[in-house]
Amino acid sequence: RVRGFTLLELLVAITLLAILAVLAWRGLDSMTRTHEALAQRDERIEALKTAYAQFDADCTQLADPSTLARPPVEVDADRVLLVRDRRDDGQPPAWQVVLYRAVNGQLERLQSAPITNRSDLRGALDSLRQGGANAAVYKLADAVDGIAARAWIEPGGWMDNTGALSAALFPGGSNTTTLTDLSRSATA
Repeated sequence: RVRGFTLLELLVAITLLAILAVLAWRGLDSMTRTHEALAQRDERIEALKTAYAQFDADCTQLADPSTLARPPVEVDADRVLLVRDRRDDGQPPAWQVVLYRAVNGQLERLQSAPITNRSDLRGALDSLRQGGANAAVYKLADAVDGIAARAWIEPGGWMDNTGALSAALFPGGSNTTTLTDLSRSATA
């Protein structure tokens, strides 16, 4: 008599292998979906890092309030307006008005053309306050619920309204962007 596997033993072995194959496929599928979600999150974090670096550069180059005869910063709901010094090689010193805003779930940076006199500065400020029809618009991040900024002013501490900021120079800043699905605020 030849000894081999019975039909029942083969069916049990095939069933066990099929179960193992399904479990392995589900594990691989789960790992693939997790990898894709992490890649998307990494892209969003990189976009925020870029936005914070640009915001930091703009704050570092804020115009002198005494030269402007006005504060270089305005903070309102979901927008931060800055006047910064702009120094381009071979060009005369100029100002540039920059607006950060959260609109339609996106963080945007709007910037005016270089400005060399106060009347053009007033025009650029008014234009950006009203939406910046002639401004260059750069999308910085998606899924942004809002933006707020505050400044550290001695001796009062953190101030987050334009009135308080107008009373002093803007020595440092903080920016908060609330993301839709990260469930927490990122602060720099």
